[in-house]
Amino acid sequence: RARCGHSAMSLMTTPWLVLLAGLPRTGKSTVAEYLASAHGFTRVCSDEVRDDYRINPWSGDPRENLVHMATHLRSLEPLLMGENVVVDSTAMFVGQRRVLFDTHIFNPASGALPALTVRRALVLLEASDEVIEQRYRDIGRRLENRAFYRERFHPVTEMPGVTVLRYRNDCAADLESIKQQMPRHLGLSFQPG
Repeated sequence: RARCGHSAMSLMTTPWLVLLAGLPRTGKSTVAEYLASAHGFTRVCSDEVRDDYRINPWSGDPRENLVHMATHLRSLEPLLMGENVVVDSTAMFVGQRRVLFDTHIFNPASGALPALTVRRALVLLEASDEVIEQRYRDIGRRLENRAFYRERFHPVTEMPGVTVLRYRNDCAADLESIKQQMPRHLGLSFQPG
């Protein structure tokens, strides 16, 4: 998992929890890596949770149902320390998005579940079916589950207290535009220190 140095700015401002959602091969990991390298975000990835525990999402492994909870738990530590976090996850279902945005933590001294104060953004990345298929071919794989994803991916709707951003990522120019626009939309002006 990408660990970036603390920015002095992150200690003085409310941290961001940015959830990148979208179908596979829409550029979530690329954008997450950009936010980590250019803006000091800590990157948390649901695919890395699967890799760490050798979970194949198509094998029927019952632990697949726990992947988003484990991803959520990995995001809490840097948020607690005042760092910005970007979560790289398909986040197909509204329930998964709610889990990933939950910032309640258990305080053993009081037994309370206070919520961390964070700014939340849900960033939906989209690309055409043709572009997604080409990206799979480029890595030597076939897209076998496109219908599964397209049919089951819950539409992104407004969520209380969450900034929703939508970007199209069909080509390199789109990706460069996202890298220019997203920091402005999130009010990111600092560089990692």
